[in-house]
Amino acid sequence: MAGRVCRSWRRAPQLLAASLILVWALIAAIPVAAQGTGGMIAGTIKDAQGGVLPGVTLTVRNVETGVTRTIVTEGDGTYRFAGLQPGTTT
Repeated sequence: MAGRVCRSWRRAPQLLAASLILVWALIAAIPVAAQGTGGMIAGTIKDAQGGVLPGVTLTVRNVETGVTRTIVTEGDGTYRFAGLQPGTTT
């Protein structure tokens, strides 16, 4: 039994090193995952007098693919189309 314990403890530094490498690799991959290939359009809808317009429906369309996305402006008139595929939009 004592022989098994000794062998287990001999592997501990190797397991610790492998675990640390795995954790480091996962942490290093986080910024890469955050860098997408998509784009974003954001802004605020205002009337002629400069007042914000909540509840306005906006649609953006990718000209190449025909894909559309529709959102409604927030209470402060802001909108955000995130994760848009590259291409020309209208």
